[in-house]
Amino acid sequence: MRVSTTRIGRCLAVAAIVPCLVALSGCGGGGPQKLATGAVKGKVTYKGNAPPAGSKILFMHQEKSFPATADIGADGSYTLLFNGKPAIPVGTYKVSVTPPPAKDAGPPPDPSNPEAYKKYMMGEAKAPAADPATAFPKKYQSGETSGLTCTVVENQETVFDVEMKD
Repeated sequence: MRVSTTRIGRCLAVAAIVPCLVALSGCGGGGPQKLATGAVKGKVTYKGNAPPAGSKILFMHQEKSFPATADIGADGSYTLLFNGKPAIPVGTYKVSVTPPPAKDAGPPPDPSNPEAYKKYMMGEAKAPAADPATAFPKKYQSGETSGLTCTVVENQETVFDVEMKD
């Protein structure tokens, strides 16, 4: 019995396509599962004041280690985001508050002022001091040391206010 090359080609094509179709169909038949989510908003203060402009709040999922973050507004308020959306996967999170990036001390002094220029070049020029009304304790900058945790519950909006203390 002779088998034509056309028939062999069709059989090989089918043999190559079937595993691909099986792989694309998946095993569960339901496609990607939707994460159960909730929402989180609140206010961050220290001594009655909002943290400095540019501060952020970070929630790190304790089991899955993924982050949700928010910029803290001028009044201390925030709305937490995960992948750019206010739908936060359920679970327990460690919480930290980070200050804005350090500001540059400014441009170097004019070289015509040799004493000021020398101090700048030697690293002796100091950055402006932080505003004591808006600075906050360093322990809040890490979820491991802040002592703050928040549990996000499915289909609920959680209000999580943070009043930082010394």
